[in-house]
Amino acid sequence: MIFQAMTAALLAALLPTTALAQIADIRSYSSVPPEKLTSIMVLGTPHLSALEDVTPSHVKTVVDQIVAAKARVIGIERLSALEIVTMQASPLLAPALEQFVGPTLLKIAAAAQSRTGMGALEAAEVTSAWTSGSAGLTQEECLERLDIALAAYQPETALLYRERIAADALDQEAARYLDTQRTSMNERVSVALAAARKLGLAKLWSIDSHLDKRLILPRMKELQAAFAKAPPVTQMPHFVEQEEITDRAITKGDLLPVYCHINAQSFGAADVRGQFDLPNRLEFEGDMGRIREAAWDERNHRIAAHVRHASASAVGGAMVVLIGVGHKPFLDELLLTSLDSTTQGEILACD
Repeated sequence: MIFQAMTAALLAALLPTTALAQIADIRSYSSVPPEKLTSIMVLGTPHLSALEDVTPSHVKTVVDQIVAAKARVIGIERLSALEIVTMQASPLLAPALEQFVGPTLLKIAAAAQSRTGMGALEAAEVTSAWTSGSAGLTQEECLERLDIALAAYQPETALLYRERIAADALDQEAARYLDTQRTSMNERVSVALAAARKLGLAKLWSIDSHLDKRLILPRMKELQAAFAKAPPVTQMPHFVEQEEITDRAITKGDLLPVYCHINAQSFGAADVRGQFDLPNRLEFEGDMGRIREAAWDERNHRIAAHVRHASASAVGGAMVVLIGVGHKPFLDELLLTSLDSTTQGEILACD
């Protein structure tokens, strides 16, 4: 007993300066020279396809500022091949697969995998090695890249090569699908793809995750019942203000003020407290509130890991992550712990 007490006292004396010591800034331990750091910029976005009367001209100033940042890598809210393959192996995730990938892309990708002789994971690895865009490539080379991108479930990357290929040289079903996608106002196309074209990038990086839905889907009724007792999120003051700013910006023909507003720290703070802390203020019969919070954290951690993977292709340069604005405060925090990158809070030139 005396020995145990002495041991406990010794450990207690040692812990504050060892195991329990806090590292104030983990980046201060990095040996990476400043010129080799990757600057990661998280740009929160509204989901543009849900807005009425918005055209590509409304986001031109946002696209131009991404181009001005000289991004070498752009990450978008699309599932990677690894995520999709994992989801395909789980019947539990079938609803999420249908919602976030969809049967059309699954069919188009399967046909491309057959044409290329590559599985989705192999095709994704090939796209990761591309370092230059379509300039200087022949039509045959562009067609090869397009098919590999489709095989990897990367339609936005495929669109980077679509315009260099004659219509009759393409698989017709793939051509119809891509021609529909390239007129979409989804921010993956209207903002990220538009910037990637101007920058001459070889690909867009898929950084989203939905594997957390395995925690949510089996207990969706519990979650819906709890949220039904709370006021709609859209009635929260910061959402009402965002909608008013959006309406004015659409009328004026430029959404830059919206992007400036929702990427401000004050909006992020209101959104975390209002929307994402909400499960902690609701009553659940069991542990579903904590499960919802855990699932959200898991998704953001996976996204941050995917961002870090992609950022390895921008050593000494810049990476822009275009993602739903709700993720921004969490990603800004998670990316602070990287030893070979920095985070840049302000991307846009706002008044």
